[in-house]
Amino acid sequence: MIDLQQIHNTLPFMLPIQTAIICMLLLLRLWRRGESQLGSKPVILAVAAFAASALGWGAIVLYIAAPTLYVILQVPIMWLFMGVNVLYYRFIYEITKTDAGEKFSLWHYGLPTLIALIYLVWSLFVPFGIQRFLVESKGEIVDGYEAYSWFSTSKPLLFSLFLIVYTVITIIRARHFSRAVINYSADEGRMSLSWLYKILYPLLGMALLAATLVLFSNKTLTSTPVIIIPLFFFIFRDVMLTHNILLDNFVVIATEPCGEQQPEDAPCPSLVPITREDIRRLESYMRRAKPYLKPKLKITDMTTDLGTNRTSLSRLINRTYGMNFSRFINRYRMEELERLQADSKNAGVPELDLIARAGFSDWRGYVRVKNREKI
Repeated sequence: MIDLQQIHNTLPFMLPIQTAIICMLLLLRLWRRGESQLGSKPVILAVAAFAASALGWGAIVLYIAAPTLYVILQVPIMWLFMGVNVLYYRFIYEITKTDAGEKFSLWHYGLPTLIALIYLVWSLFVPFGIQRFLVESKGEIVDGYEAYSWFSTSKPLLFSLFLIVYTVITIIRARHFSRAVINYSADEGRMSLSWLYKILYPLLGMALLAATLVLFSNKTLTSTPVIIIPLFFFIFRDVMLTHNILLDNFVVIATEPCGEQQPEDAPCPSLVPITREDIRRLESYMRRAKPYLKPKLKITDMTTDLGTNRTSLSRLINRTYGMNFSRFINRYRMEELERLQADSKNAGVPELDLIARAGFSDWRGYVRVKNREKI
């Protein structure tokens, strides 16, 4: 029977379960409608991450309220405590790809799988009653099974370590993407991934806190109000991630191998010399078509009109003007805004409207560009 204390202890863990399920359902709806710029694979990966998260929190509920069932499922639960961090990273990996040949290494799943298999084999030699006692006692060491007792109750520690490692490598990957996307997109608001950093840095701090908390017994972790603190960060992560996926609040770089749109025997674009005709054609196009007025402009939006590819156009801008694509486009927008502000016809027009007409996607993006140009 489940007593009132057990019910009380499981209630906090119901919140992240419900949040993960709601996020999962929202993304499944998005996937079925095909409304995301991501395509089906990254959305399904995000759904898988939320599903694993819900199952992981559900495992903690079983740990508190249904020890027998927890013991039966403890091998896949062991994998979940580690693998859920890999799944979240896998989604971020997909939306931050910068190279056509970039492939996610399946070795990321290897270590969780290996540890889970070791746990499976080891458990075959431990009586079921001992395994159940370890769960019911919330981590007490059993004489004669000291090593197994520690390993069996190390799931929170493994989760914390994997969370720290994958949060750090996600931060590194996001920074690499930020350096690459400025040569691809001029949508200052969406390409900054500021929302992702708002998730990662607090999550890293919380992961370090969680690693400290596991020094306490599992019984303490599942029966005290202190658990609410890390739970809040996980709920915040899932809500923020879903919110920004639904809004398409990021730029997906369409990967392009060297030589795309060129004959097979043509040299790589990086080896083709830049001519005055290339520069004249680009500047004429900018004056005539004014592509910078499109807030979500990407470099690939211009390549078809110019009869070139992303690599060549990016190199032309970098080498000729000494700046990346984002700054190149946003300087045109700043000049357009100055023209609009100087026009007497716009005397009564709100500044925010003029900023939008100049091609900026939002106020924050404009301010970011303005401050950078001042520097």
